[in-house]
Amino acid sequence: MRKIVFLSLLFLLPAATFSLVPRTVGFDSKGKKPPLIVLPGEKTSPQQEIAAGELLEFLEKVVSVKAKVVRTPDENAPFQFLLADLSLPEKEFKVPQEIRKKLLEHPAEDAFYFRVDNNTFSIIGKTPRALVYGSCFFLDRYLGVTFLYPGKQGESYVKKDSLFFSAEVDDLYAPFTPFRIAAYTIHDKKDVPWKPEDMIQWQYRNLLLPLPRTSQIRKYASIMHRELPRSGHMTLCNAVPSSLYETHPEYFPLIDGKRVKCRCFSRQKKGEKGEKLPWVQRCVSNPEVRKRVIDHILSMVRKEPKGTFGISAADTVRSWCSCEACRKYGTLNGKFSTSHLFHRFFRDVTSAVLKEQPDAKLWVYIYSDYRDLPADPAFRYDDRVSAIYYAHGRCIAHPIAGSSCPINPPYHEKYIAWGKVFSRVGLCDYYGNANTPYCPHEYNLAADAPERIRRKDWGERSHITANRFFHNALFYLVMARLWWDPRTDVEQFIEEVFRRYYGKSASPMLKFQKMKKVLWENAPGHAWYPGPNRGAYCLLLPENQRKMERYLAEAEKLAQGDPLLLARIRMEKEAFLLYWVKSAEEMRKNHAASRIIPARPADKEMRIDGVLDESAWKKTGSVNQFISPYTENKLAEDTTLRVLYDKKHFYISVECMNDKAWSKLVAKETRNDVSSIADDDSVEIFLCDETNGVYYQFIINTLGKMYDAKMMDRSFDTGSKVAAKVYDDRYIVELAVPVEMTGIKEIRDGQRWKIHVWRNIRNLQPPASVDRGGIDGKRPHSTHSYRNLVIGGREILKNSDFCNLTEEALPADWRITTKKNFSLIRGSSGTGNTVVLKGCKIYQRMTLSDTGHFSRKKNPACRIQVTVSASGKGMLELIPSTGIPGNPEKPFHRPRKTMKSPLTEQEKEHVFSFDMEEGEEGYLFVGAASAKIRWVSAVKVAAREPPSAGK
Repeated sequence: MRKIVFLSLLFLLPAATFSLVPRTVGFDSKGKKPPLIVLPGEKTSPQQEIAAGELLEFLEKVVSVKAKVVRTPDENAPFQFLLADLSLPEKEFKVPQEIRKKLLEHPAEDAFYFRVDNNTFSIIGKTPRALVYGSCFFLDRYLGVTFLYPGKQGESYVKKDSLFFSAEVDDLYAPFTPFRIAAYTIHDKKDVPWKPEDMIQWQYRNLLLPLPRTSQIRKYASIMHRELPRSGHMTLCNAVPSSLYETHPEYFPLIDGKRVKCRCFSRQKKGEKGEKLPWVQRCVSNPEVRKRVIDHILSMVRKEPKGTFGISAADTVRSWCSCEACRKYGTLNGKFSTSHLFHRFFRDVTSAVLKEQPDAKLWVYIYSDYRDLPADPAFRYDDRVSAIYYAHGRCIAHPIAGSSCPINPPYHEKYIAWGKVFSRVGLCDYYGNANTPYCPHEYNLAADAPERIRRKDWGERSHITANRFFHNALFYLVMARLWWDPRTDVEQFIEEVFRRYYGKSASPMLKFQKMKKVLWENAPGHAWYPGPNRGAYCLLLPENQRKMERYLAEAEKLAQGDPLLLARIRMEKEAFLLYWVKSAEEMRKNHAASRIIPARPADKEMRIDGVLDESAWKKTGSVNQFISPYTENKLAEDTTLRVLYDKKHFYISVECMNDKAWSKLVAKETRNDVSSIADDDSVEIFLCDETNGVYYQFIINTLGKMYDAKMMDRSFDTGSKVAAKVYDDRYIVELAVPVEMTGIKEIRDGQRWKIHVWRNIRNLQPPASVDRGGIDGKRPHSTHSYRNLVIGGREILKNSDFCNLTEEALPADWRITTKKNFSLIRGSSGTGNTVVLKGCKIYQRMTLSDTGHFSRKKNPACRIQVTVSASGKGMLELIPSTGIPGNPEKPFHRPRKTMKSPLTEQEKEHVFSFDMEEGEEGYLFVGAASAKIRWVSAVKVAAREPPSAGK
């Protein structure tokens, strides 16, 4: 029997081999008869016109054939494309039953089908819009056309002599993400090479859901995603307009004991006169308000049943009604939350809408102060209601799941947990709004794809403007592809795009792109909305900038004689110079400058009372360089920052002069843990732990009310104690911050911290009644621009974190005993580079004078505290080499006893200390057989203490 089977297989082999040879059909550019484009049906639909127009344009551009549009198929034609969808009546065109069945059974509205039968390539859409997507997918898959950004300059392809297809084509395609919105909100750059309506075309060509924003896109109305008007953040405002205030003030929120008259948009219009009214929520416990909201939504969905209605509240966290009924409505188990109030109200509203209109397409914003989960674990919306989780503050430099990023776990946990409240939840990442333009976010988006697949994301939404899109076009192209197919090999896809787009300049531009990716992935810290400019770190090493500039120059050289290609390269060069080179130059200046805030030891007993009568406050240094980033002028009122510490706490005081005040201090907010405290006269303090780039934010008003948070997580309790005291001409805020909540057991001399303070002044003379600004004119949330907080004394080493490098890629101000045993790598966290030692030493002369310069005057005796953050094998060695110039008994540059500390594979701080006599000077040497050193800090402590050995 076995022999018979073997013979049977041999007998069948030739036939099997023959069947593996694919049969192809198609046409070439030299054919006598052009291919046909068949639009069946009595009347051509707008979607058929768009689909046919795309094929006509690019068959001519790519294959140099002018296709002919006809109404009926022709079996004798050399080749034809048939464009149809299931909306066509069967009497006009009968879609093959098996195709109809497969499309109808597929849940995605935008599914389409490709089939080749003899001389016909059929593109069949489940819906008319799906037909448009099918034609555009055909351009990408078979003609190799890429639309990197809108307009002619953004389209690229390679010309062909012919176009042939496998006769076996029989495939259904559908998007992974049904709700795919890239909301093009503002056309804010006049010299982009496209018009606003071109963006609509780019969106549908890349299989997104175009979202109308201007009257210029009527041409594409038939394929629009209809996000119904008067929805979103305007839901409450449109249902209960501000014009009702005079007759029904009870519809409006009770704030500070008064019903608040409001406006129905967030800002005063330019040139508008009259009272500046706030944008507020409504009294959602009022039955008439609920009825009006239900009726409003029903009126919109009945007008356009296929449109989606997005449900949200006014984009402000400062205006929820505090009447007794609303407080009760938002309270569960004795605890009130705006999230419970919002979701309870809109669950009731959506349930009522669906009862009347069961097919209504409703989705809810999980946003702002209603992003926390409702207090009731059994709380759930109707399964027909979907949601988008708006991840403000989520780190977009690292994956949301499965990474060591300390920021993302709470966002990931909430993202998962909301899946128990809604049947379908999507994610809005705010890549386009973070302070990181031009950075290659496409790779991190791809790294998150497995999580999106696991979660079966219903929807994605991204906000973009022309300027952001212009300099991050590749990201948005990759985003569009991943939303359709999250399993896309992004590296391969980008290479294909570059080879089409850059042509003969593709090789150096691919090298440029790969280097851009490596520098971004290895940049320190994190990125979020609004967040710091993490991209500023990418070119701190000058040789990296020069290398990338050489790639651009090589690409320009290869592109000579090709104006289109040169324009594309110049576009990339413009973004590179504007966002990376300029930012790196500013960063280098920051690191080169003396930006130190001293911190002195506190008294044994510190009272947090807003009275700075402890002696330590008088001894510590102060900072009063508060500047407005908006006017670049010093703030109208003087402000002074001081910092003290003990082992367990930082003590921070901010003294705010108020002698130019026109009115009383603004102090309306009487609650803790609400960001509206910043609307009062207040100070904002940012304390940053440099070991992991995480910062802690505090907002404190003159009533002593405090908002505290870890990054953007306002649910985090720092355990800090605060007091505020108002005097005749000033107010003082005093804060005690326990460092244990950061994961650090105690504060020691030489530790690395950063600090920033921002002041909000609200009571100046009109019309400029408000002034705001921070230390050095730096904005909040940008950790790279915070000042260094030096513990215990004055830093006596320059460039202690190796951020500032020479042109030879060596740490500036440092010397190396044996360069061949030295290397430098970019760190993955913190703010510097990492020095790698293999049996050599780095060293620097200590600047012990109080001016921070070398001096001929004798320096007083002192104690030196050295902290080295390092990992490795063997022993870390610290060798002071000191002496007293002119003293033969203690000659200068005399090696002292070597201090040692065992290295571990995990990075840790190694602490050493030694005493210096009066007039003694010298160098510090740090060495190891095998070590990675991230920073070296040496602090001169004025008070002399007994020496201690290295720990």
